[in-house]
Amino acid sequence: MKAEMIPQDSIVKKTRKFELPDHRIGLTLTSITHIYPTTQLSYDKRVSDNTEWSVEAGFTRNRFRKASGFRIRPSIERYILRDRYIGFFVGGAINNMNIWELYEYSIFYENSYFREFSKLRRRPQLGGYLSGGFKINLGGKAFLELSSGIGQSFLFNTDIEQLEENIGFNVWSERNGWSNRIGFYSNLNLSFPLNQ
Repeated sequence: MKAEMIPQDSIVKKTRKFELPDHRIGLTLTSITHIYPTTQLSYDKRVSDNTEWSVEAGFTRNRFRKASGFRIRPSIERYILRDRYIGFFVGGAINNMNIWELYEYSIFYENSYFREFSKLRRRPQLGGYLSGGFKINLGGKAFLELSSGIGQSFLFNTDIEQLEENIGFNVWSERNGWSNRIGFYSNLNLSFPLNQ
């Protein structure tokens, strides 16, 4: 009885681990649900078999809050475990967001009448994070990433007229100058290989 020959390609496909494409582009889905919704695009570049550079950036606009701005998040990701279709990674990221917000406020005069004003102010936020998560290879045609991070962030606030009268109109901290806080983010991203 003649032994059946198994193609070498089949053996490679069964035993190979999760592999990263050289380049990917994608869309960050969680940025759409942010307080400042953003159309945020991503670019990933493989620098070794276990390491990737990633950058996400986008323009944000919020009609309700009359604000617009720009957000960017560069990161480096190191894979600690890879299966055939999934890779687990840890890494570091920097989040930077610049928002220009139109703030409407009122000033009372002698408790009898008031005037309304509008003020455009810049609100930068900068944070550094430790992150971790995993990517799933969706049949080689796309990659789905789910990750989260925690770290330290800093938000800058400019002075506001009549703060005690207007504090209820804004969900951000209103303390003048830089304020620090524990930062947390989650990330859901869908990306596609280039030149494959």
